[in-house]
Amino acid sequence: MFLTPPPSSSSSLFPQTHFQKKITVPCRVEFGQSVKLVGSSPELGTWDTEKGVTLEWTEGDVWTAMLEIEEDLEFKVVKDLGNGAIVWEEGDNRVLKSSAPSEVTITFGQVAEMSEQMMTTAEKKATTKNATMKSQDIMTPPSQVS
Repeated sequence: MFLTPPPSSSSSLFPQTHFQKKITVPCRVEFGQSVKLVGSSPELGTWDTEKGVTLEWTEGDVWTAMLEIEEDLEFKVVKDLGNGAIVWEEGDNRVLKSSAPSEVTITFGQVAEMSEQMMTTAEKKATTKNATMKSQDIMTPPSQVS
């Protein structure tokens, strides 16, 4: 007889394969315009802006979407001007990791700021440790030769 855990329990024998991510983008656009996520996965339109995920506007010009992802994916935030024109944010593609926190806030056009949010706890510790080691190297006076 095989036992399976109830749907609400978690077990390392049954690893999670889908991850819920709440994406929040504070972004002011004109009436009739919208904010979208466009990316490498079919869920994000496979880089086709017409098929990307349109975020939902909320009070205070904050746009949100709930994504369910199975694996890491690349994406960009775009502004749909409503007249066929699209404004792509500049810079490298963003990477949303399945291991990232369940809620992520993105600022349009500020790709570097999001990288830290997307890191796992282990990656953050390693980055902090490397930065500490580098700053110690800089602050350590050279040995004196007699």
